[in-house]
Amino acid sequence: MKILYKEELVKKVIELIKSSNKELNIVSPYIDDWDDMYNILKELCEKNVKINFYIRDDNRNDDLPYIIAKYEEIGIKIYHIEYLHAKIFINDNEAIIGSLNLTEFAFAVSEEIGGLTDTDEEYKEIFNIFKKKIILKIKSLDEKLKYLESNVIKTKKQVKIKMDNDKVIVEHPLYKISIFIKKDKLNSGGHIICFDICSDKLKIDWLYKNIPYIKRNVYNSNFTRDGETLKMIITKPLPYSSIEELIEKDFIMFKYKINDLVSSIENFIDK
Repeated sequence: MKILYKEELVKKVIELIKSSNKELNIVSPYIDDWDDMYNILKELCEKNVKINFYIRDDNRNDDLPYIIAKYEEIGIKIYHIEYLHAKIFINDNEAIIGSLNLTEFAFAVSEEIGGLTDTDEEYKEIFNIFKKKIILKIKSLDEKLKYLESNVIKTKKQVKIKMDNDKVIVEHPLYKISIFIKKDKLNSGGHIICFDICSDKLKIDWLYKNIPYIKRNVYNSNFTRDGETLKMIITKPLPYSSIEELIEKDFIMFKYKINDLVSSIENFIDK
C-alpha cells in the first residue's frame, strides 16, 4: 500500500473519482456543498457511473438536507450509517482509505493522510470489508431497501423493491416476488422465509421445470406450484419472526438471496 499525505492524497483521490467507469463508492462521515466536486460527480452520473455515498447518521450540519437533495437529484444514492468514522474512496480498480472527508475544507486545508491500494489483494481486502461491514450498518429499513433496489442483480429491466405490510415486494415488468416470514410448524419456535413468484407474462410452468438450476443458487429450498405462482420456501429455520427483523439482523444474507433468485430468473429470460 502506498502512503499518501496531504496534496498528494488529495490529487490521487480526485484522480480515483474521475477515473471511475462503472461504480464509485464514497464512505465519508461528512459531505458539504462543494461546487467543484459536485460538477465532477455530475459528469460521472451523466456517463451512467453508479455513485453511492455513505455518511454519518448524526451529521448536525443544518444544510445537510439541501446537500443530500442536491446530490440525489443528479442520481447519487445516499445512505446513513450510525457512528461512521471510516473514510474510503473505492472505484472499479482502486481504493483509498485514510482520514479525508469529502468536504472542500478537508481537501484544501486539513492535514490528511491515506493509503492507496497497489495490489489486487489489497483492493479485494478493502472492498470485502466495505461490502460485508460498512453496508451492513446502513441504518433505516427504507435505506436498506433503496440499497437493494439499486444493487440487486439486473440483466434487462430495473426492479423496484418496497415494503407492503409484512412483505418485501420485488417488482419486475415480467414478474413479482413477495418475500415474507412465517411460522415453521415443523420446528417449534422457528420461522422460515418464503418467496412467492407471480407472473401473468412469465411462464411459471417453464420456470418450475427448471427448478434444479435455481435450487443450486438458493440453498435449502423447496418449491411448489400454485396456479401462476411459484412458491419457494427456505426450509432452514430462522431466528427471526418478521421480515423487518431479518433485514435488520441479517441484511447481507437477505441481499444475496434476492440477488441469487433474481439473477436465476433473469438468466432464463435471457435464453
